[in-house]
Amino acid sequence: QSFQQKSGTIALLSDVSGGDNLQRQVTKATDIITDADNFYTILFNAPNPITVTLNTLTIDGFEVSYYNKGAGLVTFVQGTVTTLTANDGLTLPQGKVGAMIKYQATDELILKGEFE
Repeated sequence: QSFQQKSGTIALLSDVSGGDNLQRQVTKATDIITDADNFYTILFNAPNPITVTLNTLTIDGFEVSYYNKGAGLVTFVQGTVTTLTANDGLTLPQGKVGAMIKYQATDELILKGEFE
């Protein structure tokens, strides 16, 4: 669905992603981001550290957001992806949010947010 505005039409995320409120919770020590995570919010909720591996993704314009609810630090590591740009850091502390996008048709992943 979309809503008419004076300046144009706004598409809802559910129109683009095919679903509403896409979320996945991670409570284990390791995780791998895959194409299936496109348009998801991933909630990290563990008392111990979590390591997230970033491999090559095939969806151009891939987007995912992150929230660390748990006490364990979440650390992102470069797997098979060719280029990982993380100017804000690679560790997501408790209570912080971040996002990652795949830059168009390249093999570059960009992390942005409250990383350290």
